[in-house]
This record gives sequence, C-alpha cells and structure tokens, in this order.
Amino acid sequence: MSRRSGVVRVASVAAALALVTAACGSRAEEGSGSSDLDPAPTTTAAGGDSGGGPTDGPTFGELPAPCGPGDGSELDSDETGLVDGVMKIGVITDRKSTFVPGINEGVYYGTAAWASWCNDLGGIGGRQIELVEYDANIFSYRDAALAACDEVFALVGSMGIQDNLGAQEIIDCGLVEVAASTVNSKKTGADRVHEPLPNPAATYPSGAGRYFLEQFPEIADDAVYVITDVPIGHYQRSRHIAAYEQIGYEFKPNVNAQINEDNWRAIVLELQRSGVEYLSLTTSIEEGRNMLKAMADQGWMPTVFDLEANFYDSRLLEMAGDDADGIYVRTTAWPFEEADLNPATADLVRLLEDEVDSGPSLLAMHAFSAGLLFTTAVNALDESGAELTRDGVLVELADIHEWNGYGLHGPTDPGTPVPSECFIILKVVDGAYTRYYPEKPTDGEDGYACDPDARVPIDVDELVNYEPGATAG
Repeated sequence: MSRRSGVVRVASVAAALALVTAACGSRAEEGSGSSDLDPAPTTTAAGGDSGGGPTDGPTFGELPAPCGPGDGSELDSDETGLVDGVMKIGVITDRKSTFVPGINEGVYYGTAAWASWCNDLGGIGGRQIELVEYDANIFSYRDAALAACDEVFALVGSMGIQDNLGAQEIIDCGLVEVAASTVNSKKTGADRVHEPLPNPAATYPSGAGRYFLEQFPEIADDAVYVITDVPIGHYQRSRHIAAYEQIGYEFKPNVNAQINEDNWRAIVLELQRSGVEYLSLTTSIEEGRNMLKAMADQGWMPTVFDLEANFYDSRLLEMAGDDADGIYVRTTAWPFEEADLNPATADLVRLLEDEVDSGPSLLAMHAFSAGLLFTTAVNALDESGAELTRDGVLVELADIHEWNGYGLHGPTDPGTPVPSECFIILKVVDGAYTRYYPEKPTDGEDGYACDPDARVPIDVDELVNYEPGATAG
C-alpha cells in the first residue's frame, strides 16, 4: 500500500474491528457483513502500522493527525493564495441560495470544521488556513469559480448543483480542487479535480439495488424515479435507471416535480395509483421532507423508498419526524449512529458540533474527507522538500490510490478514480437512522457489504433525455 493511503483499521470497544481493508469480499449475496478474505495489511498515512492503537500526539480516529506545526510559515511563494504563512482555501456552495436556502449546507460545515480543527493543531505544515466561501447560488457557479481562480491556492470541499458551469474555468486558471462531491459529468471527469469518494460518470454502484431486488423481488417491474426538474436531476436519474435496468429493474415513465413544488399530493397520488413498489428520488432534503409529508397524509409508502446519499442528514429527521419512517438510504460512510465502534466517525461528529455547531450529515463527511485528502497531498510535498505549488499538489493527489478518509468511509481510489465497491444500507425506524444491511459488525467483521461486480458500466453519451426501456451500457 502507498504510504499516503489514508486507510485505517478501526477498533471497537469490545475487540479490534477491521473497518476497511484494501480487498473487500463479495458479501452482497451472502447476507452477512463478514468477509471470507483475510484483511490486507493496513498502513497509516505516515507509513507506520495502524494496528497498535493511538499514537502520542493529536490523532484523527486512530491515526496521527495530518495537521500540525512546521516551517511552512517561513516559506515565501509566488503561488496564488500563499502569503505570510497563510494558505487561502476556497469552498463553493449553494447553501445561501435564494432559490432553496440551506441546500446541501453540510459541505460547508464539513469543510469549515476541517479548517478550524486543522488550524487549532498548527495548520498544514505550519500554514494557517484562511477559508473563503463563494456563493454559487445554484446558477452562478461559474462566477464563483472565476473569483476563486484569482484569490485562493485551492478549492477544498466544494459542491454545487450546477458545478459544470465552472469546470473549464478552473482548468484554464490552473486551480487544483479536491471536491466534497462532483455532480455533473463535465465536472466529474474534469482535469485538476479529485474527490475522496469518486463518482465517475461511466460507472454506477448498484450493490444496494441488487440487494433490494434479492430481498423484495416484487419491486422489479414497478420502479419509478422522481426528480426535481433541473438538469442535474435528469442526469442523475438517467445514470441510475441505465444501471438498474441492467440488473433487472423495469421503470415506469418518469415523474418530475418542479423547483419548490407546491403539489406533492398529486405526485404521490399518481405514484400510488400506478402501483409503484420501488421509488427513488433526486431533490433537496427540503423537497424530500415535503414529499414525505404528502406520503404520510395518504398513508402510503412503497415497498422500497431508496434515497440518495444526501438524505443521510440529521436535518431531514428534524424536519420530517415520523414521516421519514420506512425510507432507506444507501451510504459508503460509517454510520454516525455507530460512532462508538469507529473512532474516526466519533471524532467527526464531535468536531462538527464543537467547531461549527452542526449535526452530522453525509455531505459534511464528504467535505471533511476532502480536507484530509488535500492535507495528505500537501504533506507529501513537504516531506519531499518540493516547492508547494498547485501542480505539485495535483501530482500527489493522482498518486493516492487507497483512501478511506482515515476510517470515515469505505475504500476508494481517488487517484484513478474508482468508486467504492462497499456500501451500507440504513433504514429510518422510529425517527432514527438504523443499520439495515449488512448486520452490525462484531469481532472480526468489517461492517460493509462489498461487491466488485456491483460497479455497472454505463454509456454517458446515451444519457441525454434518457427514458426507461432504452438501456445504456
């Protein structure tokens, strides 16, 4: 493994728990969270064995914290965003949007928590982070990207619904970016952009979909995917349907809601009357809350309501209450509700509360992992004695092929990029996210369901205005 892997084993209270290994067995068919494979050797980001428990000094999870003092404050540089021992880092978000206030705000809180925590420890190699937030307001991502080009060293932890609008500008100005998550295909495949949990356009993870089909075969012929009628909604739905049709789903005609939809009742009635058994949704959690209320009012829930990862957010339960009971959420992150089994997750939950007064969300985890990934790349340059430049960081990022955010999520390859083959399904029961599959781990189990065959190839060129029945792949 690379010394910059960021992969860590996690110890439970009762016994050592191998949370993430470089090789996950295919367990989606076995109905168990246990692996038939021996765990691969695991190294810390600094190159030492992580199996011996916490080390002296600050840690994140069970690894030495990547932030701390150094001689970076004494180094002069002509690179944009580096001056007087300060590293200016930008984050682009939609959270201040006048269209949907607060949308996807977790990415900002995760980035801000990373920056604050890192500064408290001494910064990145002694360089204090000055975090600059840029408001994309959904439709102004290009303006935000152009502003960042002239002001900051790098973008870290960004995410925007229309991130395609600034993709080329970031390349042209030479920025380096470690995004919390990319959304549109033009951004996902862009040069100079890396993600801690890659989401390449031509590959779609179908592990959760395969599991649902095995458990509830009746859902196969009665599937529908609802979106808010914006370009990203069409793109995400197209990828989902194109992949899931290859594994046995048949989708009914598409259903669209409008931005700030005011008649979710009519949509829910349409779904109910058409006999929908499998339902998925791409929209904000605010709109999701409204849909859940309409469903509760009708007393209807499909056999499987399978939600995108952005719905793993404490705010959804605060807003929806008991209306959220019965939904499923697929995630590559270790559940926040099981933080007692995972020191990294426990640290993240604590830092979000202490540093930015925020509850946990999957998007915040994405952003924090992005910060750790960026820090790891900068540290590699410092260790080699090379000059700190945007291009230098980009080279180091491309060389990181084993990553799990210091134990926050399943293993990925951000340098290639390749998405994780591992997943966890959560279900909301009695107003709380609860592990549904695989079973909660005990001694010797890693707690993820992993299946390399679940990565389904899709032809992105066929996804424009994609409709059910025209399988791409």
